[in-house]
Amino acid sequence: MIIWLNGTFGCGKTSAAAELHSLVPSSRVFDPETVGYMQTILVRAYLEQIFAGLRDAGLDVFHVVLDVGEEVLRQRIQGSVEAQS
Repeated sequence: MIIWLNGTFGCGKTSAAAELHSLVPSSRVFDPETVGYMQTILVRAYLEQIFAGLRDAGLDVFHVVLDVGEEVLRQRIQGSVEAQS
C-alpha cells in the first residue's frame, strides 16, 4: 500500500511521513521533492492519472491531504530554510 501525503508546502508532510515510518516497521519513505518538488499536485486530473497508473499496477493508494491554518502555515514558511536564503 502507498500512503500518499499531499498538502501545501509547510503543512507537515515530512513530519507526518517520519512519524508514519516509525510506526510501520517495513515501510519506506519516498520524498519526490528531492527530484523536483512534485509532492503537491494541484491539478486533480494529474493526481487521478497518477493514482490510476498505480492502481493499474496493483497497488492500493491511501490519499491523505494535510491542512493547517493560515497562521501556522505562515509561521512554518517564514521559519523555513528557503525563507532564510
